[in-house]
Amino acid sequence: MPSLTNSRLIASIQRRSEDNFYSDTALLVVDVATGAVDEFNNPVITTTETAINCSYNELSAKEQWRSYGDLGVVEAEIRFLSPTPTKGNHVKITSRYGGEPITSKTFEIISIDNRAAMGFLCALKAVEL
Repeated sequence: MPSLTNSRLIASIQRRSEDNFYSDTALLVVDVATGAVDEFNNPVITTTETAINCSYNELSAKEQWRSYGDLGVVEAEIRFLSPTPTKGNHVKITSRYGGEPITSKTFEIISIDNRAAMGFLCALKAVEL
């Protein structure tokens, strides 16, 4: 049975979503082990930051998401198209609505919902880095 959507339609939806709805900017912070160890036998970690266009929403701290048995208090949600996130990545909100830079908001991704053409919806909790 043929699919109702094709790759051109999905690309068009994603482009329009990013242009019209993703007015905030953030950095997706990913820690990657290099395979080397330091003098204390701890893995050496490399951190990469990728700029993303997103839609950021603050929520009341009483809402909760459940994913694979984990239960966490959600403080915010973020939507973006790429790159693919993983639980434990960090997000630094850098500006809201294309306005002045924000430097004090850093979150950890605690749950991810892949919304296909609409990108990823991630539940966030505040952290101090």
